[in-house]
Amino acid sequence: MKFKTKVLTSYLALGAVLVLGFQNCSNASSFSNLASNSSSSGEPKAPASSGNGDSYDGKPDIYRFYDPANVCAETAQGKPLPNQQIHLFKSKAAQLVRHECKDVEPMRLGMSVTENDDGTVQYSGQRYNPHVPATFEVMSAQCPAGLSPRANASRQNLFDAPLDLSDITHWGSVGNVSIVPHGSIAGLPAHLVTRLTSGEDAPRADQYRKLEPNTSYALSFFARMGTSTKVMMMMWSADPEEMAITLHGDLITGTTTASNSRNTIRYRNVSMVSRVAPGGFFFTVYFTTPSQLDGSDIGFAAADEVKGASVSIADAQLETVRSFCE
Repeated sequence: MKFKTKVLTSYLALGAVLVLGFQNCSNASSFSNLASNSSSSGEPKAPASSGNGDSYDGKPDIYRFYDPANVCAETAQGKPLPNQQIHLFKSKAAQLVRHECKDVEPMRLGMSVTENDDGTVQYSGQRYNPHVPATFEVMSAQCPAGLSPRANASRQNLFDAPLDLSDITHWGSVGNVSIVPHGSIAGLPAHLVTRLTSGEDAPRADQYRKLEPNTSYALSFFARMGTSTKVMMMMWSADPEEMAITLHGDLITGTTTASNSRNTIRYRNVSMVSRVAPGGFFFTVYFTTPSQLDGSDIGFAAADEVKGASVSIADAQLETVRSFCE
């Protein structure tokens, strides 16, 4: 893959292309059937979101419903995930993004959602409580081989706005790409990253991060397929010289390969692992920075080089390994 130099001090590329197979996941139900069929509870059909953001701008407020008589089997750090979840946008447009313990393709709810004076919302006879999501609340990187978890470690995410890729204060874009809120992965707000042209060099949502030299990092994120079955995570640096790595991971076979590498000898201990997550997959890339590296742009995109290729991303996490392992 050919990379274009971006107007930034430094830049590093690291891509992970992952075929998202759901055959081994307990959330293997279709993400589209809720929008085309009535639910088992008899709720009326609702049209599915077009996936292009519709009129929904900005980060949605999140509301959750837990049914104590039907607790979800899937958990986040030992606590059950919500049975139902609604995203309410500034425009007052509402979407149902979790239904019967599953992340689903966003469903428009129209005027059927009402806001209560106590800060809750009402939908289909159920009261939903507000929830403010936090990074690491569902899954986080595990220690690489040879290291053990640090006792009472305080996890620190080095990304700004890790749960909101549409926050233009902290996240930018490279190339012609659309970045919009789109449903949830494991109950976390997800963003659909879509290529708007074909053949362009790696259009993506990205954020520049200062990195310490000779330091081991863990870079993690949730992903779910959109129109593409492959997701790409990239890091790229041009200082002191151009350096790039592309990692490919196949979720059917579990194999990983590296390609399109430039001067990869500078990066040490590079490996990638994946774990099945509710509604998608959770990936972690471990790497050690070179001695002269100052910082990097880190980006996420669909890997397919065709117009309309899209993937959903949630909770981008960047940590130094020493902060939680020893």
